[in-house]
Amino acid sequence: MNTLTDNLQALTLGTGPGSGSLLPAQMVDSNHPAVQAFACEHAQGADDRERAVALYYAVRDGFRYAPYRVDLTHHGMRASTVLEQGVGWCVTKATLLTAACRSAGIPARLGFADVRNHLSTERTLSTENDRLLLQVRNAISHPESASLRPERQSGL
Repeated sequence: MNTLTDNLQALTLGTGPGSGSLLPAQMVDSNHPAVQAFACEHAQGADDRERAVALYYAVRDGFRYAPYRVDLTHHGMRASTVLEQGVGWCVTKATLLTAACRSAGIPARLGFADVRNHLSTERTLSTENDRLLLQVRNAISHPESASLRPERQSGL
């Protein structure tokens, strides 16, 4: 069974500086032909910063934000799925941006934070999710002391 906990933990893999920040992964599928084509089309600019900013705007403006259309399967969390469906939520749009950057040769990693806003539901703000987000934030900040399962800490 795929849960938000399992998938967010899978996204924290390889959190050390430079560790895998150019490699494709299960959900950050930067080697997918559609992701590569998207990156090639939109990563325009004189340097990596300009190219990354161009990709940011292409993801932000090119895909409808659908916070209540969440598919927590591995397929649903993949960058290529956002391209296929034309919509995404914060995590999947971030996955697409990360995959597009990597495909364009720009090192990129995912980062998570506990954001409380008017779109948050009681389910989103549950104790389990708060605990997970704290673990994810700690894994990103201090990968050497991450409390996530070891099999979830390599590959991104």
